[in-house]
Amino acid sequence: MKLYGSTAEQFAKIGYKNHKHSVNNPYAQFQDEYTLEQIQQSRMVYDPLTKLQCSPTSDGSGAAILASEAFVERHGLAGRAVEIVGQAMTTDFASTFDGTAKNLVGFDMSRQAARQVYDQSGLGPEHFQVIELHDCFSANELLTYEALGLCAEGEGGKLVDNNDTTYGGRWWSTRPAA
Repeated sequence: MKLYGSTAEQFAKIGYKNHKHSVNNPYAQFQDEYTLEQIQQSRMVYDPLTKLQCSPTSDGSGAAILASEAFVERHGLAGRAVEIVGQAMTTDFASTFDGTAKNLVGFDMSRQAARQVYDQSGLGPEHFQVIELHDCFSANELLTYEALGLCAEGEGGKLVDNNDTTYGGRWWSTRPAA
């Protein structure tokens, strides 16, 4: 906020968007929709983040079944298959502990992993129709927009204000990929 001018309202808008999306997700832990004002006026956890901008302690899981192209073809699964065109994993860098909050929550790691995937796949953020992020804290989500290269560093608040990451926005669309 001090460095780039992000506002408490922009963080609250991320919480608002995430709760709005949860209503349409039958697997969401909570499916309650709140107004922006309710998000802003909920109990303060750590200024400027309120309770409704922070995820509760919870567990989750995910699974992926990896198969060869031959297996997919043999079993008629092409219509359900997702092709992996790039993947990367990073771990703590020296910068993780440089004293900045953004690196402590993984900014540099996310940025490096995104660059590796973009290089491997020949794709960039402009090629994607939907980008979905873990919403542990609205501040982390804003930083991740920047780390993924959706915008320049310090411009995540503009994505929020432009509704680029919600229904009908730049990265929440049903239009064909560019």
